Amino acid sequence: MTLIIDSGYTQWDPASITTALWLDASDESTVSTSSSLVTEWRDKSGNTRHVAQSDNALRPSYVSANLNGKNVIGTTVVGKQLINSSAALLQNVTGASIFAVASCTSTTAALKPYVLIATSANNTRFAFFKTSDQYLQTGGRRVTADVFASVSGSVDIGTGYNILGTVCNYSTTTLTAFRNGSQDAQRTDWLTSGSTPSDGGAVSIFNSPSGDLPFFTGNMGEIVVLNSVASTDTRQRIEGYLGHKWGLTANLPSDHPYKINAPAP
Repeated sequence: MTLIIDSGYTQWDPASITTALWLDASDESTVSTSSSLVTEWRDKSGNTRHVAQSDNALRPSYVSANLNGKNVIGTTVVGKQLINSSAALLQNVTGASIFAVASCTSTTAALKPYVLIATSANNTRFAFFKTSDQYLQTGGRRVTADVFASVSGSVDIGTGYNILGTVCNYSTTTLTAFRNGSQDAQRTDWLTSGSTPSDGGAVSIFNSPSGDLPFFTGNMGEIVVLNSVASTDTRQRIEGYLGHKWGLTANLPSDHPYKINAPAP
């Protein structure tokens, strides 16, 4: 029997869905550098929500072949940051979903932000943190006047790479955090029901937009943001795509639908 391989086969990726922000460090065409320091990381979603850093002292590094032979963006020195002060993310939406492949090597007793999206008033609409106890924490506000509310896991996530995910459902007041394809934490009394207002603003990598959380060291491979509540199928496709692309399938649970095979188009 002859095995025929379709030369036109392509793996599923986030281009198949509507993304609000898609940053992919493995795609060298989207990263501009100066002396191996990142000046700009361009958005692949088509929304031109590029993140950049004009201050050379605050630029993270572009690290070659760091994970599964792919480049990542990272820092061994706290205070580095990439930012888009007018990204206008999570505006007038009833839900959002955020995913990332990242490692946080810092174990200091402080909040260490992977990704943070802030309102124009500089209040946090969404954030991924590694906590003082080294757990995954995710949370934010629906409206600027809300008190920050979050959920945290209960397992030390270590200093290696994780596939991080969260689904924010503002209309049902549900916040669910996922780590490596498994639910890490959930609350169903998160904020007040409704959509977000129109004051979405800055997105920042490794720090807050105002620069007042300079405690992160580590690396970022990819970030995918949806201005919607991801279905279970979409979430698992993103997890599978990230797992196979970045060599992290061993992190996925044995019953994950894309543990063995990458999601097909």
